[in-house]
Parts: sequence; C-alpha cells; structure tokens
Amino acid sequence: MMLMVITRIASRAGGVLSSLCARTPPASNRSPSCQIDTEATIPSYLAKRKPRCGYRDDVSYTHSSHPNHARLLGDMVIRWSAVTDCLEELFAHLADIDNAFVLGVFVEKIRDGQLDDVVSSLAGRTEEGTRDSIRHWVAQVRAARKKRNSYLHSVYTPLEHSDGQSHLYVVGRRVLDRENGTARPNLDKLMSEDLRDFEADLVEIVEQYELLRAGHFPYAVRQS
Repeated sequence: MMLMVITRIASRAGGVLSSLCARTPPASNRSPSCQIDTEATIPSYLAKRKPRCGYRDDVSYTHSSHPNHARLLGDMVIRWSAVTDCLEELFAHLADIDNAFVLGVFVEKIRDGQLDDVVSSLAGRTEEGTRDSIRHWVAQVRAARKKRNSYLHSVYTPLEHSDGQSHLYVVGRRVLDRENGTARPNLDKLMSEDLRDFEADLVEIVEQYELLRAGHFPYAVRQS
C-alpha cells in the first residue's frame, strides 16, 4: 500500500498534479494481501502492513487509476488560488498598501491562516456595517481553509476491494482506544461529490467577495 503525502501545491495549473502521477504495477504483480473484503477490514488490513522507507508500495495511487479525483483536486487548488487573491487584495485595501512589492513582502511573511486574523482585525477600523460584512466573509474563508488544508495535507491511500473496485481513502488522525490500548487509522473514502461541492463553495466565496467589494469599496474608516 502506498502512502503519499500531498504537499502544498503551487497555484500554477501546470504543476498541480505532478505529485499524483506514479505508475501503477499491473494487477498480476500486486500482492494478494491488497485484496480486502469489506470496508470494515481496512483498519486491521493497514495495521498488518509494514511501512517502507519510501513513498511507494505495491499499490500506487495513480493519475490513470483515479483520473476524476485527480482532476477535481486540481480544480479545487485553482479555485482556492482565486480565494487567496481576493483575501490579499482585501488586506492591501484595509492596510492602505498600494505598492505591489510592499504587499508581496507582507504576504510572504504572514502565514496563510494568520492573514485571515490580520484582515479581520483591520476590519475593525471600518464602519460597523462594513466591518461586519468583512468579518463574515473572512469567517467563510477560514472555514474553507480548514477543509482545503485537510485535502492538501492529508495522506491518501488506494485500496482494492474484493469486487475489483479501487477506492481512494483519506488517512486521517489515528483513533485511539485508550481502554484497550489500541489505535487504528481514521479512514474516509474520498468522494467526487464532496470535491465538487467544495469547489462550488469556493466559487461562491469569490462571488461573495465581489459583492462585498461592490457594496463597500472604498472601505470607509470609522470616525473616532
């Protein structure tokens, strides 16, 4: 079983899926242990596997075996870059930064999650209605960022079921049974519908920003 960590992907569309494109060994070369009967056996199946030093095992996640998931993950990354662009523009307006170099320095040094908090704090300088609208939008970005991070920084593993179907799973944090002193991985099946819904959420966030900008820009500073 392959465990591949999907690292943070650049917003350029050309390189989005390069980390997902290892070749899959022919089915005849796969270990019989890769055949599992039910989803309920997955935790015990993984527990029996011995990790290797490398990222590949006898089952590999490939672009060819799960092309729809790969495409949807790539679409999500591109949509997220648009959300990031909106957030950086809003930061520039609220901080009165009109120089691209200065903005680049700030954005480079402020971690993504921190930028949410910075923008929310800067919104406190604006009038009440504008402030509330900005903070409501930032809250949407913050919630989406948590889900985006889950997709991009999780470990993925494909498992072939006894019916011959290969399913892609997201390996989450281990579930600890403190009573019995055991642990098993938290596995969630990656669903195309969930990725499509999330992409639609990101599109809506960008549209909400355009409405925010149209209704409140230039952002009036609250009079003390």
